[in-house]
Amino acid sequence: MKHFFKKNNLNFKKKKSKIYKKGFKEISYKDGSKYKGYFRNGEFHGKGVYIFKNGGRHEGIFNKGLPEGYGIIIFSNGDRYEGEFHQGKFHGKGIWLLNNGLLYIGGFNKDKFHGKGIIFNSKTVREYRDNFLNGKSSKKGVLILKHGKEIYKK
Repeated sequence: MKHFFKKNNLNFKKKKSKIYKKGFKEISYKDGSKYKGYFRNGEFHGKGVYIFKNGGRHEGIFNKGLPEGYGIIIFSNGDRYEGEFHQGKFHGKGIWLLNNGLLYIGGFNKDKFHGKGIIFNSKTVREYRDNFLNGKSSKKGVLILKHGKEIYKK
């Protein structure tokens, strides 16, 4: 999996402000992106909302200019992630809902599925449960079909 911000054309770069060093401010950038929230040392720091130039948005906590801790990101194409961030990446527990109906609930490590997770897909397979490692399936998961039949991978 590629970094979700890049994949969805949300190039999240640290942005510094020479004007706003500290406190709560609202700022619009030349590229069309916007930020409303707290600054410290000219960087996003604390609770805030960042609106990307393509209309996507991140609401949550920032640390030194990057998403950190709990947050919600809504992509311009309708995809949505709600969960934990670390240094601007999906990291920890989260829920990722794609506009095509695919839903993943589980762990993330540096933007990749990691640890216990469940993938739901209402169109083909009802659900797939597995232990993921750096975005890859262990290939020992359980596939549960729409009619309830379980298929164990070995």
